[in-house]
Amino acid sequence: MRKTPQPESKLLAPSFVLRYTELEIHETALKHGVSTLDIRHAENQAIRIFEYFDESDRPRILIIGPDRSGNLLELIATIRSDQTARVFHAMKLRPKFQNLIN
Repeated sequence: MRKTPQPESKLLAPSFVLRYTELEIHETALKHGVSTLDIRHAENQAIRIFEYFDESDRPRILIIGPDRSGNLLELIATIRSDQTARVFHAMKLRPKFQNLIN
């Protein structure tokens, strides 16, 4: 019997809970042809969520999740003062973010 080697364990990043009351989709999120239904599906079924600061030191949320066909999307959002998440970018997952899901 052949035994498949197990992958090496990796240290897990500290977890956090992202809380928002509602998801708003800004019109700029639709410019790459991703539908609002697919954006909502990717957000609801997210496989990874990262909090980061952009080059102007503004807080951002990167959400990686599948559209309704199973294709991975990248969503970038802000959390507004009223705790609404506002998605302003949505497109097919780019290679520069592939390493975040491996």
